Amino acid sequence: MPIESTHAGEILSKDFGSVNYTPPATWYVGLRSGGTELSGSGYARVAVTNNTTNFPTVTTNLIINGVAITFPAASADWLTADEVALYVASSGGTAKYTGAL
Repeated sequence: MPIESTHAGEILSKDFGSVNYTPPATWYVGLRSGGTELSGSGYARVAVTNNTTNFPTVTTNLIINGVAITFPAASADWLTADEVALYVASSGGTAKYTGAL
């Protein structure tokens, strides 16, 4: 999934020694429509362990998932998702990365 970072400052701080940023052990993958996360009707973020099996290809500005990410079945219509987002929690918080679907 191509991504954009919203936490570049944390990474810059690590690179220049003022903060020791540790990546999360688990990413929570969410779906968004028009920049707003989907909700209701059985929607939930999907937990994915942060490892080289699940994310084998990480290059400049590109992450490709290595396994299918399956969301729970909708109990009613969801909005049409046009974006994927990576979060550090199962709910709440700000997306750390986003990318178009």
